[in-house]
Amino acid sequence: MIVAAKLPYVRFETEVEVTKDLDGHNQYRNVIMAHITPAGSKDEIVKLADEWIVQLMDKSQTRGPFDSAANEYEDWHKRFSKMLDAYKDGVDMATDGTPIRASLAFSPAEVAQCESVKIFTLEALAVCNEQAMNNMGMGGRTLKQKAEKILENFAGSKVAEENTALKAKLEAMQEQLDKLMANQPEKKRKPKE
Repeated sequence: MIVAAKLPYVRFETEVEVTKDLDGHNQYRNVIMAHITPAGSKDEIVKLADEWIVQLMDKSQTRGPFDSAANEYEDWHKRFSKMLDAYKDGVDMATDGTPIRASLAFSPAEVAQCESVKIFTLEALAVCNEQAMNNMGMGGRTLKQKAEKILENFAGSKVAEENTALKAKLEAMQEQLDKLMANQPEKKRKPKE
């Protein structure tokens, strides 16, 4: 079974790099670092942001079309390049999906439990793997199931909303058709002999 690579949690931070010049004096400069946490893991990898973005593009091109992860690395390159550009422009990074913190179904302790493994959205929680559930500790599977049910209910309410809108549109079209039919002169038929 081929397992698709899951989108990691990434945050960018500006850190100070200290180097020495030829005379031995300290030189300080700002560098943007990418803090990368694989989905469902507690481990964090820190790399220079610009270099990491280039590495993603290299992975997408060198793996070849036979590797399904190559397409995902290309998507990641696009996504994280935009996030890095937004960070450089001073824009706060938003998460894709419904924040767990916004759901009243989760207690503050449950939110903290999810965030400890870098899961911040209902969508990410609903598709997390066994490792992520184990890293969350007791109740990890229950949290995943809760997120799945919330998203199912949300999808169900969305379908019901769309059905209601379609019914209203159909009724309006039926009224228009009835008006058009009422305005048409009736054709008299000759009786058959």
